[in-house]
Amino acid sequence: MRQAPVLFVTGKGGSGKTTIACTLAGALADHGNRVLLVEALDDGGIDRHFPGTDTGDSPRSIGDRVDGVVWQPRALVEAYFGRVLRLPILTRRLFSSDAFNALTTAAPGITAFLALDQVYAWSASREYDRIIVDSPATGHALQLLRAPFQLASVVARGPLHTPLARVTSHLRNRKLTSVAVVALCEEMSVAEAAEAAASLKRLGLQLERPILNRCAEARFTAADRKAIDELSEIYSDDRLLAAARQHLAAQRRTATFARELRKIFAAQPLRLVETGIGGEVGASIESALRRWSAR
Repeated sequence: MRQAPVLFVTGKGGSGKTTIACTLAGALADHGNRVLLVEALDDGGIDRHFPGTDTGDSPRSIGDRVDGVVWQPRALVEAYFGRVLRLPILTRRLFSSDAFNALTTAAPGITAFLALDQVYAWSASREYDRIIVDSPATGHALQLLRAPFQLASVVARGPLHTPLARVTSHLRNRKLTSVAVVALCEEMSVAEAAEAAASLKRLGLQLERPILNRCAEARFTAADRKAIDELSEIYSDDRLLAAARQHLAAQRRTATFARELRKIFAAQPLRLVETGIGGEVGASIESALRRWSAR
């Protein structure tokens, strides 16, 4: 049975990953796909990008061919064990017990695993063509994606064994699951993206092209740079030339960080320029959809 491909979008906090995830969902829908946009953190990120919506713990329409949903850890845990136990009286007793609450608090990997299990259930539902997960910031996203493998290493049998094996298999299925890492044109952000790439490769997950956000637009050619340098020696106090030199410096930083990401990911980064972010993100992402949407 064919499942809808799942793309996790993550990056350093403040990198614009939520904007990119929402824009990507909209671009895919514009190409005729039925898309589910999943918000991993209940911070209203999706609703801010789709005005007039109220995303909850079950998928609901937030745009043309786009549904949105927010992970609710407690609801996921209760739904799973409710299916396992089947009898409502046993379920109520379990959820009201201190031992159960202590277990889910001490082992957050269980809720992470159940969240991923639900994502793949939506993937298999045939209701969607693509699923985009607006994941937490890099460190927490790695914990989320690592959790099923850690649990699987200690759970050899029981009711969790089979779904754990299914989720870990789905995560490593490169035709089904991939991760897009977003970085800013900043040293710390690119360094965090490099660490994320290394961790994701160790887990055996498929990496998409990295996304370099808030890039300086390539306005000046080599000839322009030479002319600006020569004129600056004559008109050192000119404000327009000072602005041009400032943009040239930003342009060089963008090129430097793009080269670093290319080495790290073995792929040319997708550059999103800083000005006019909504339109630029949409246009740039649209040009990068061919590989992913062809699956």
